[in-house]
Amino acid sequence: MLELFCNVNCPFARRGMLAVHEKGLDCKLIAIPLGGHVKMMVADGLDSWPQAAVLFPGKTVDDIVQIKEDYMRDINPTGEVPTLGIVHEDGSTEYVGEADVVAEFVEDAFPDSGFSLMPKNDPLGRSRVRHYIKIVNGPYGAGAMYGCIMNQDPAQDEAKRAAVHKGMAEFARLANDDGPFFLGEHFSLADLMLLPMWDQFRYILPHWRGVELIPSGDEHAWAPRMRQWAAAVEQRESFKTHSKGKEVYIPGYAPYAGARGLSEFGK
Repeated sequence: MLELFCNVNCPFARRGMLAVHEKGLDCKLIAIPLGGHVKMMVADGLDSWPQAAVLFPGKTVDDIVQIKEDYMRDINPTGEVPTLGIVHEDGSTEYVGEADVVAEFVEDAFPDSGFSLMPKNDPLGRSRVRHYIKIVNGPYGAGAMYGCIMNQDPAQDEAKRAAVHKGMAEFARLANDDGPFFLGEHFSLADLMLLPMWDQFRYILPHWRGVELIPSGDEHAWAPRMRQWAAAVEQRESFKTHSKGKEVYIPGYAPYAGARGLSEFGK
């Protein structure tokens, strides 16, 4: 049996959720509160995070704090999500952490289930996917997106936006020219790693920082390729199942915007 400790409001956790969905695996999803949301609720009460009632119905702030503490004590000391639990027949459980590792694990452990996330019999294609995963997990990927929303210094706005766009340009540079996905017609782990980041930050960055994740104009040569990709991934059933929409994402990232709040940069 598989258990995925996750939180649909976290793009890293949704990577794991998308992976088990694409693989067609029977997996129990267990909600774990995010550290930032726990701090909000401890400081300002349960109503400060509206999604608490959805993910933890009937729970008090103390209950939710205890869920987090138990998770860190018994399963993942970092408190991060996702973590995949593999429950064996004898009742023992082994755990796999980190979103990209979880995704590769389910592909390796269940190669014939669901949709293949890595190209078979194509070492070069697999190497391209792994190359891009390093980028999306690095300073021009998730790091750039979080750096942009968390930036409190207006003098750094242009550099933060440039870093975000460099990551998008790298995807387009490494991807198959024809598309629509990274490897062409085949959806892969490269697409899955970017998908939940794009899903959230396409709303978060324009709202809080006036920055388009994928610009709508033609000033960037890579933008049309990324718009083609976005249109394609939006049609996948895994995306439709786990995407929450801007009404959830935007207020959930208010703590990341910090004291600066809304910025008109880029508008």
